[in-house]
Formats: sequence, C-alpha cells, structure tokens
Amino acid sequence: MQIGETKIGVVKRYDSEKGYGFIKVDGETKDVFFHISQWKLGSANPPAVDSQVQFEVAEGKKGLQAANVRPASQADEASEGNITPVDFSAEEDDQEDMPKAA
Repeated sequence: MQIGETKIGVVKRYDSEKGYGFIKVDGETKDVFFHISQWKLGSANPPAVDSQVQFEVAEGKKGLQAANVRPASQADEASEGNITPVDFSAEEDDQEDMPKAA
C-alpha cells in the first residue's frame, strides 16, 4: 500500500471503549489501524465489524493507518453521481479579484 492511496477493506475489529480498530484489505498481509477520529460518521455511529469501508492510506506513529474512513456504500454513491462533488475552482477565481490584506 502507498501513502495517499484510496483502498476498500472490511472492519475486522473495533473496540468502542478505546475508539480504534483494524481494517482488513484483500491482498494485504497486515491489517490497517484506524481511530474513531477518522470515521466520517462520528463516534455516535461507529463502524460495524464486517462492514465494508473506504479509506485513504496515511502514515501513523506506528506505521500505516486509515484516514477519512467512510462506509464503502457512500463511496459507491459518489462514484455513481448520487453525491454531487463540490467545485471550489470558481471561488478561487473570485478571490483573485479581492484586494490583498495589508
């Protein structure tokens, strides 16, 4: 796995008291650590064991970890066009016309 790469995996373990778990990715020998702070649905709705998730590979204190973890079903909806991506490029163009701060 490469840092910054987007992967899909299955939650294999999750400890709600400690707020962390591990994701199994097909074809990989090591599970990927994730912390509840990276779960996009918040700690009130933690991931279920055996649920499929999508995440970005990041560098953690002890090796690779998952960042921006979300249900894989949400990722599918985005790729099918059910979630509209936000385009900030127009806002960047508007900012060019703004006076610079002193």
